[in-house]
Amino acid sequence: MLLILDSNLPFSFSLNCSSQILRENHTIDHWCGILKNDEGKSLQLSAGGTTDLNLTYHRLPYHLQQCFLYCSILPRNYTFLAEDLVLIWISQGFVRCVNSSKVPEETGREYFTELVNLGIFKDHYSPGGQTFYVMPDEVHDFARLISRNEYAAIDGTECDVIMPTVIYQC
Repeated sequence: MLLILDSNLPFSFSLNCSSQILRENHTIDHWCGILKNDEGKSLQLSAGGTTDLNLTYHRLPYHLQQCFLYCSILPRNYTFLAEDLVLIWISQGFVRCVNSSKVPEETGREYFTELVNLGIFKDHYSPGGQTFYVMPDEVHDFARLISRNEYAAIDGTECDVIMPTVIYQC
């Protein structure tokens, strides 16, 4: 099988996305079905063709999609502590504690770790034992693209049109 990785993304992110997809579906029939129908084409984005990100996003559970989309309102190259973002997710109602023995902060931290493992966030620097994170530019752009109907972030002149379906505006 030939894998074509998106050259605009870091190699490790593309490889991680591709391995996740291959790990989920082992049958030849599954892949032949994708080639024969339009499912593969529907996973393409008209702007930029960030297929790896699109495939990863659509395979995320709904609760992680919510957390990811919310991050589109963060400014580009914004550095943050995982704990701060988890508290925001909790306040927005994105973190659901299925197991009553866990506190929301613990569940939210598990969400965050899953997104870090997928390359959605990366370590930026660690002064004094605290690790700050950042969303890579390509991931940030993708988040803004797919969340444009729900969130609007006004960063200078970047946001010129706010969709009428926007729920949150920063």
